[in-house]
Amino acid sequence: MQVSMVALWANGYRLLSTSGHHMTMIQSLVTSVGLDTDQMRVLDSFRIKRNAISYSGEDMDESSVAACIVAAEQLMCHVQDWLGKNRPDLIA
Repeated sequence: MQVSMVALWANGYRLLSTSGHHMTMIQSLVTSVGLDTDQMRVLDSFRIKRNAISYSGEDMDESSVAACIVAAEQLMCHVQDWLGKNRPDLIA
């Protein structure tokens, strides 16, 4: 979520913490930093799973956790690359 928020901020947008803002942040990655639609769908599926687990109290299986970490690392690399090319003024 934090990397998605950075992508929006870098494009001059801010979201209010309203219903659906997590979904909006993830789905906007396609437009904000040119993330592949399939990668966005993977991230969104993890968002849906996390949301369901938050309310049910169930545990997440280890393979899903590992896949989520990989997807998050890939997103961070993608956004860092995008920032370097499009907003180098924001990189310290």
